[in-house]
Amino acid sequence: MYNKCDALTPDEKRRLQEQDPSAVRISALTREGVDELIDTLTSRLALDVQRVTLAFNPDDLGDRDRMAQVYRHGRVVQHEAHDGRVVIVADVPRRLVGQLQRL
Repeated sequence: MYNKCDALTPDEKRRLQEQDPSAVRISALTREGVDELIDTLTSRLALDVQRVTLAFNPDDLGDRDRMAQVYRHGRVVQHEAHDGRVVIVADVPRRLVGQLQRL
């Protein structure tokens, strides 16, 4: 990511693009490129997920906290409740998988 791109001439911007095509060029002052930066970060972060199937006891406080984390940080694909258990299938950030799985 390159900031302060509002200070560059069109020729300098072109050379920067040729030199590093995957880089995002922004200007915090003019907000130029900020939407592209957000889209790029969202896309790159979404790639580091793992699909998990987790079972919870809704009467257990720790399980309720973990279910909240799944909904807060993941993308729930399926939620089923039966026989006093809740089973959730979700795409969650890989860094949280260990915290969400019961030992």
